Amino acid sequence: MTHTPGCYLRMRLPATPGAPSLIASAMQAALRSQAASFCDSHVAFACELLLREALNNAVFHGSHNEGATVDCTIRAKRGRILILVQDEGSGFDWRPVLHRETHPSEPGGRGLEIYRKYANLVRFNEKGNAVALLRHLNGISPV
Repeated sequence: MTHTPGCYLRMRLPATPGAPSLIASAMQAALRSQAASFCDSHVAFACELLLREALNNAVFHGSHNEGATVDCTIRAKRGRILILVQDEGSGFDWRPVLHRETHPSEPGGRGLEIYRKYANLVRFNEKGNAVALLRHLNGISPV
């Protein structure tokens, strides 16, 4: 059995406006420490953008109760990174909007555009309060 270099981060954060920056900074540091074996700076930027957007959505749209938390898991191995974010909210119906293009002047939906542009795979749970984002790190752009 061979060991593939990788990292695994799991955090439960308070659903406060500053929380997304805390975990995105942790991810950025982890990616930087593994940069040679994981990805170049452009892919690292895409991963950080995906993470920040998922966390911001969880904090600002999904967690409205005082004391609410957001769970975040990041798994990185050679070739891919998986970002999982879940909030305690009631979720949303993602089915009608997942593939709908959003105009920049619309008040919402830009997060889904970011997911589609920078992730190779986007999946929501049935309830719509958790998202899984997969990004390949091998230089193949989903764009």
